[in-house]
Amino acid sequence: SLFFLRTMASVAGLDSAKPEEVGISSERLQRFREHFEAAADGSGRFKGLPRIPGAVLAVMRKGKLCHLSATGKRDIEKGLPMEPDTIFRIYSLSKIVTSVAVLQLYERGFFQLDDPLHEILPQFKDMYANETPNGVIQPYRAKTPISIRHLLTHTSGFSYGSFDPSPVGQYYKESGIDESPSSADTLEQFADKMSNVVLKFEPGSGFNYGVSTDILGRVVEVLSGKSLADYFSENIFGPLGMVDTGFFVEPSKANRVCTMYEMGPDNKLQPAAPVFGADLPTQQRPFQSGGAGLFSTVPDQLKIFAMLANKGELAGARVLGTATVEFMTRNHLPGGKDAAQMHGQMADFAHMRGLGWGLGVAVVLSPESGDF
Repeated sequence: SLFFLRTMASVAGLDSAKPEEVGISSERLQRFREHFEAAADGSGRFKGLPRIPGAVLAVMRKGKLCHLSATGKRDIEKGLPMEPDTIFRIYSLSKIVTSVAVLQLYERGFFQLDDPLHEILPQFKDMYANETPNGVIQPYRAKTPISIRHLLTHTSGFSYGSFDPSPVGQYYKESGIDESPSSADTLEQFADKMSNVVLKFEPGSGFNYGVSTDILGRVVEVLSGKSLADYFSENIFGPLGMVDTGFFVEPSKANRVCTMYEMGPDNKLQPAAPVFGADLPTQQRPFQSGGAGLFSTVPDQLKIFAMLANKGELAGARVLGTATVEFMTRNHLPGGKDAAQMHGQMADFAHMRGLGWGLGVAVVLSPESGDF
């Protein structure tokens, strides 16, 4: 079909197949597509109220792309359609890229996972933790040094001040910690500030989704001697052919960036106020946020996901070793616990039962228990 030919031509470096060739029903895929079309135009069960401006839908199975479609608008006011190569702010999907970079350095022998962070970033040697994670700040000298494993598994005690209503989160705000991609700090300056905060808990004793991955970005810079952007380009984006991913958007590509929307008071979509550094996509910012700073496209994201699904290799480019990817995607929370058993907190998750954490990625332990 014309649609299938377009799919094959859309994502260089990825194998394609018809849905039935990889055991997927075309009719069921069409239901997915129709759902997103209805959400974008407000038809059917959405009762005349569009819920999203648009969407790009991609499905891969058995290493082959069998569906790629776009529906709705990337900019409603300008009437610009959503397209397969529309550029999005991918926020926390940036964490996967940073984690891959860290594991590349791990493979090269730069550190062991349980090495103290302060052996690489000395300012983190003497940290203070809070007596109770969400209670009034009562700091004490942490007994356990933060390790690289703690950072990869979000068990370091760091938080996100922007999303944390606890006293520790408020302390971040009062201390001038700006973890958004629009921060005026460099990664070095950000790490220095973070070395002076109070941790929510003793490292390794709890789970809290936070800026740990941004600290890992600084680790990559120090060990590699390169900026995070340059390291990503040379070791991940280049080998995988991720041509539209980076910390800013080239001016020639600015027209492809998706405008962000939110629901207004009249229950209708309206352009969103700048959210967590979402404005000025073509501006090169000093803070290369490995936790939330990247722009990318669905085709580029398919490439890094396909690389991981294929145990570290894509189209002849070996990014990680097979054993490393298998190790990365095991649950590394202590004692095989899920995040809920470690009092885990994460924005937009009602609870974290059934969800473990590997080396930079979530690991589903029991789908029947989850809310994901």
